[in-house]
Amino acid sequence: MRVYFLFAYIFLLSSCTSPQARWDARALPKVDENKVTALESRGDRLFAHRVDKAKLLQALDLWEKVAAEQPSGRIFAKLSRGHYFLADSIYGVRRDSEKRDKHLVLGLGFGEKSLHIFAPKVVEDIRKGAKFYQVAKNVPKEGLAGLYWYATNLSAWATSQGFITRLRYKDDSHAAMQRVKEIDQNYFYSGPNRYFGVWEVLTLGQAGGNLARAEELFAEAARWAPQYLGTKVLWAEFLCVKKKDKQQFEKLLKEVVATNIMQYPSLEAENHAEQEKARRLLSEINAYF
Repeated sequence: MRVYFLFAYIFLLSSCTSPQARWDARALPKVDENKVTALESRGDRLFAHRVDKAKLLQALDLWEKVAAEQPSGRIFAKLSRGHYFLADSIYGVRRDSEKRDKHLVLGLGFGEKSLHIFAPKVVEDIRKGAKFYQVAKNVPKEGLAGLYWYATNLSAWATSQGFITRLRYKDDSHAAMQRVKEIDQNYFYSGPNRYFGVWEVLTLGQAGGNLARAEELFAEAARWAPQYLGTKVLWAEFLCVKKKDKQQFEKLLKEVVATNIMQYPSLEAENHAEQEKARRLLSEINAYF
């Protein structure tokens, strides 16, 4: 059961840096609801300023305290997203692969914990021998956020580990994102279309990947959520490079760099990071073409 080997690794790593969720049926201490609500709200306010790494870390710390006091699928999904942002938009931009991978694994672990709460039947089926990719379709709508960030962290981590690891976990991440798309195809600024656009490129010649289909998916994501600049960056980085389309590569990335990100305040942090990625890719254009 390959998924369990990964889960074990996640559990060991997350136990070093975050409180463990209490999954058993033992009686828990009485929770101070006002305190927990206040902690989560403070974390939410800090996360809104996540472009500042110090505030992001404070937000994650507060959310972990909430999770220790009152574990919930919602708070674990927030932690999963937060660690993905730290991995991708801060350490990824800095090209610190060790810290990036560490936080992807932590994000993956919190996504799994969210699914433990929102999809207990799926977890039970896995314990009985089912493969994750076989039962991901049974995750209920309430588990959408946890499932999306689980799949996003898993895909990014597996890809960073190389071809063999990506191949090993491709069915799990694909099935998870397929379920996300069934629930809401435009979740997180058309995230599923963006994911499957990259998927089509990476699986070309291996598992039925199709570049024309990838183009359609990226274009659809850009139409549905033009405010999310990450779509064009991935479009250029994966599809344009694969097609050796230098003209479109430059066009897409220059559009990203020229965007006034202040017009989308809720995405300022993500878009700031995407602009940094776009500038770097443009500066390295000769390495791709």
